[in-house]
Amino acid sequence: MTGLSEEVGLDELDIKIIDMLQRNARISFRKMAKILGVSPQTVSNRVAKLRKKGVILGFVAITDPVKLGKGLLTFIEVNVRPGHSEAVAREITRIRKDITVYETIGHHDLVIYGFFKDHKDLAEFINNKLSKIREVERISIDLCFKRY
Repeated sequence: MTGLSEEVGLDELDIKIIDMLQRNARISFRKMAKILGVSPQTVSNRVAKLRKKGVILGFVAITDPVKLGKGLLTFIEVNVRPGHSEAVAREITRIRKDITVYETIGHHDLVIYGFFKDHKDLAEFINNKLSKIREVERISIDLCFKRY
């Protein structure tokens, strides 16, 4: 074990617990304990420690966006005025809570990952929200047509 895991004090058992939770966040501590050869209390204590350290941020349900009426997976690349990436990212997430914004280094300052209901929903976001943010200089869009 090397690198960042050592910096936050993770050992092999912590890494195995994290891996199991990433594969199935609903697995019981009892089942994890049996697989790992430790007590359920040990697993419970380790998970609590990982949450307290901020290694585990939470547990989520992974949904099918199409079944939720949001079948248009979109990557939106945004260039902003220098020094304004963080403020623009915060504004974007305030405007629309169901998207993820990444600050990047490269051709674009921000990349937005999100699902939209349809082209009209996407156009409404781009034309009436994103493009209205004063510090936004350029917007480009990549639509995903197939997910693996």
